[in-house]
Amino acid sequence: MPDSLNRTQAAQLFKNGRKLKSEVLTVYLLSSENPGKLIISINKRLGGAVERNKMRRKLKEAYRLVHTGKTRNMQAAIVLKESIVSYKMREIADIMRTLVLGGRKA
Repeated sequence: MPDSLNRTQAAQLFKNGRKLKSEVLTVYLLSSENPGKLIISINKRLGGAVERNKMRRKLKEAYRLVHTGKTRNMQAAIVLKESIVSYKMREIADIMRTLVLGGRKA
């Protein structure tokens, strides 16, 4: 799994990155010369620590499933808009795949 970004890299990602939206999450992508890194942002209003950590684990796994050669050197940020605790892994991966790869299988 990719490492995290520092504050400057994160600001640049949000400012200059390509923004891909769905009804439950927004993904920011920015090309990089280095191996890809990942940020996951979940607001406290979406649940307690246990629920947020569960959502974070699901998002990391979904990103790993769609993380292909095309996204290998991409910095990515995932901003969650609503709770995905009730979503199945396949649903989250399908949403992520549709956003990042345009619906193509990884």
